[in-house]
Order: sequence, then structure tokens, then C-alpha cells
Amino acid sequence: AMMHRDAGEKLLKTFQEQHASSTPSEISVTLQSLCQYFSDAADYFFLADCYRQSEQCLKQARLVSLQLEFLRKQPIEIILNL
Repeated sequence: AMMHRDAGEKLLKTFQEQHASSTPSEISVTLQSLCQYFSDAADYFFLADCYRQSEQCLKQARLVSLQLEFLRKQPIEIILNL
């Protein structure tokens, strides 16, 4: 679970630094990967009875999926820097 969460956090940091130079399709792939990392981490934390960490990862996955919804609108609004 920690490996998935850490990988998601590293990818999120990289995304925040480089999203301005990315195409919408690259952004979409990155966001889908982020969502998968945080969802997997939430599942594994839940199975390990680490409910608080599971909830934090689930919240992050929901924010990423919200960003995916905003990606479909023009102009693209990036909200993950909040």
C-alpha cells in the first residue's frame, strides 16, 4: 500500500511541475495512472485495517478523478495544485 501511495505522490509531484508542457492526452494518461495508484493504495490500506490512510488515499483518488472530469472541458483547468 505504501509503495502505491509513494509512487502516486511522486507522479503527482512530477505532474504538477510539468503539466503546462503536456498535451491533453498525456495529461489524461497521467491522471488515470494517479487514480489507479491511489485507489490501489486505498484498497491495500483498507485490507490492512489502516482506515485513516485508506481514507486519505481515497480522497486523493477522488480529487484526481474530479480533475479528469475537468479535463474534458475547454479550456483545461488544473485544480490539483490547490
